[in-house]
Amino acid sequence: MNILAIDSNRNNLQAIENQVKKDRNNLFTASEAAQGIAYIETEDIDVVITNKFLADGDGFELMRRALAQTPPSPVVIVSHQNTVDAMIEALQLGALDYIPDPIETKVLKIALHRAYERRQMHLSAAIEPVQDVEPTVGFLQGSSDAMQYVFDQIRHSAPFKTTVLI
Repeated sequence: MNILAIDSNRNNLQAIENQVKKDRNNLFTASEAAQGIAYIETEDIDVVITNKFLADGDGFELMRRALAQTPPSPVVIVSHQNTVDAMIEALQLGALDYIPDPIETKVLKIALHRAYERRQMHLSAAIEPVQDVEPTVGFLQGSSDAMQYVFDQIRHSAPFKTTVLI
C-alpha cells in the first residue's frame, strides 16, 4: 500500500511513519501542501493522510485533489480542532475518516485499514465491467434509475467488510 502523509507537525509524521513501517507499507511524506500535491499528481497513492492545517495551505484542498484522481485516493484528515462541527465538515467534503491530534496508533491503524479497503473497492469497480442489472436485490425491488444505482452500490460494497452509507 502506498500512503502519503502530509503534516507540518513532525510528531504526527513520526507516528504515521512508525505505524506504516510496522505494517510494511510504502510511505511518502511531505511537510507542505505543495509537496503533497506533487506526490498526488505523480505517484500511485492508495491512501492520503493530511492535517487540516498546513503551513502553506489547506488540507481540504489536498483532499479535493486526491478525490479527483481516478480512482480516488481515500483521505484521512488529522486535526487538533476536535469539534463535532470540524469532523462533520471534513466528512461532508469527502474525508473517509477524521483523526484527532495527537494521533493514537490504534485509531490510525483502523483508519488506514478502512481507507485501503475503500481504495480496493474503487479499483475493483474500475476494472470489473458493469453487467446487466436485475430488477431485484434480495428483498429490494425497483427498476428506476435511482434503484439501479442503489443495487449497483450494494453489489460493489458486498464483498467488503465495511460499513457503507447509501
